Amino acid sequence: MSKLEKALAERVRSVAGDSARIEARWLIEAAAGDQAKLETMVQRRLAHEPVDRIIGSRGFWTLDLLVTPAVLSPRADSETLIRVALEHAKPQTVLDLGTGSGALLLAMLAECPMATGVGVDLSVDALMVAKANAERCGMAARAQFLEGGFAAAKGARFDLVISNPPYIPSADIADLGAEVRDHDPHLALDGGADGLVAYREIILLLPDLLLPNGIAILEIGIGQAADVVALGQAGGLTLLEVRKDYGGIERAVAMKR
Repeated sequence: MSKLEKALAERVRSVAGDSARIEARWLIEAAAGDQAKLETMVQRRLAHEPVDRIIGSRGFWTLDLLVTPAVLSPRADSETLIRVALEHAKPQTVLDLGTGSGALLLAMLAECPMATGVGVDLSVDALMVAKANAERCGMAARAQFLEGGFAAAKGARFDLVISNPPYIPSADIADLGAEVRDHDPHLALDGGADGLVAYREIILLLPDLLLPNGIAILEIGIGQAADVVALGQAGGLTLLEVRKDYGGIERAVAMKR
């Protein structure tokens, strides 16, 4: 570790914690020798702006993805959905509902080179990021993006429907940490009064979106597994599993048509 990297790690440790060293390295690399730029980025980090938003990219699965204020910054916890999907099937067609940066869709396409997919999002700005990431990852020919709600892809059917929908109860958003509350788009966070609004809509659509024996994998928040499983079973879906993330928290519900 260089003296600069060590010194910088100590400066950002109060906000970066155990990730201080790697964040210091990322900031130094992004500044590319420009000391004024580096200092500006450090000040942004000390103000609790996430490092990926400062440098403009984030690693997810095997991919390096562009991130902007228009999209939820992809988290390692969401990789749980990819692990579950690959254990249950090698889909040929994938639908990502609320695609944001395109992280889930593009990770699946990276693992399934013969597959094609569709990403749906309400935000035009988010779709621009997703399209740019598809180009960046060499998958533009296999990924299509549609503006609209969860029903935007209705009329087509898929082997896999995957989604990280908004699931935080509206009243809880104000209590989130500054890095999430002040920098992730609230459209991607707010799950309505009980956090389950998006699941109700998605599960209602799944019989029309899934091919026979198709699989749906939904990311869930803390304590939501039982409610989402119940919604799925009431909608005629069969539970495959509830999978925990790296931290031991129930994070993904897999269901089959």
